[in-house]
Amino acid sequence: MAILEAKTSGGGTGWDIPEICPPGTQVAVCLEIRDVFDVTRPKYEKPEEMEVVNLTRFLFGVRAADGQLYRVQTHDYKISAHEKAGLMKLLTGWTAKTLADLIGWDYCEMVGQVAQLTVIHRTSRLGKVYPAIEAVTPLHPQLAASAPPLGAFMSLDAPAEEAPAQVAPSPAVAPVGHFGGEVVVQPDQPITTVEDTQNVAASSGEQAETPTNPF
Repeated sequence: MAILEAKTSGGGTGWDIPEICPPGTQVAVCLEIRDVFDVTRPKYEKPEEMEVVNLTRFLFGVRAADGQLYRVQTHDYKISAHEKAGLMKLLTGWTAKTLADLIGWDYCEMVGQVAQLTVIHRTSRLGKVYPAIEAVTPLHPQLAASAPPLGAFMSLDAPAEEAPAQVAPSPAVAPVGHFGGEVVVQPDQPITTVEDTQNVAASSGEQAETPTNPF
């Protein structure tokens, strides 16, 4: 069974990462996956309405060309098995699994797996430069040996970052490794992620916003 921990006031799925990963193609290893359940937030397409969603975020470790270790994280993904969901695009692009393979699968098995990241730099509205993961793809087998091991990042502290407090009761957080096969993606969930909204907007001719940054 899943072991849940009570969520403190505020909080979010992200990590507070002081270092800034250099842009470019990076060899990486997945360090952690953090799921947050029952998050109440405004609907993207109707901000005056609230919705309750389950979110996930991936943390990667990189040894860059300068020899230094860096961490870099994805944005939030809604836990949804819809074919247009951003989480499904991430997992199918990273693994050899099909959409059908992902149904009922615990994606937290990807912790410790290697990947090739495309990292870019963006600037927040406050003028802060931060790294963003533009793509996660399979790592060529010949490069697997160059991926940094999980243990190399043990000395780097990555506490959960502070975020605006939710208006609903605090959600529960499940730490990685304690899902027991129970927390898995499920089919036929509604499209409510930023990526899903962009897909719907594109098909209807409407304009969708760019995903918000984790800072």
